[in-house]
Amino acid sequence: MIKTFKIGEYCKGGIIQVKISKTRLHIINLDYFTKEIIEKRTYKTNNKPNLSSYTNTLKNHYSNTYLESVYRFISSLTTPYYTDTIIKYIKGVVLND
Repeated sequence: MIKTFKIGEYCKGGIIQVKISKTRLHIINLDYFTKEIIEKRTYKTNNKPNLSSYTNTLKNHYSNTYLESVYRFISSLTTPYYTDTIIKYIKGVVLND
């Protein structure tokens, strides 16, 4: 699942793209005009293909330490408002699947 946040001047580069797969969470910072990658972070979520196992592992991973790491990276790219918006999206997709 891919979600693109076109934030503009309130974000380094202007765009943050979030890709969520069964095994990885990718957060990509893109330039608004050229779409070149400025920064990228990948977080490992689980190696097992079983979706229920994946969701249970993510619930454990989304403890304070894991979520703080994701939050710190996103907040280094944009304002607190957009950081919270992106974190809410990630939690919603991962924990509601």
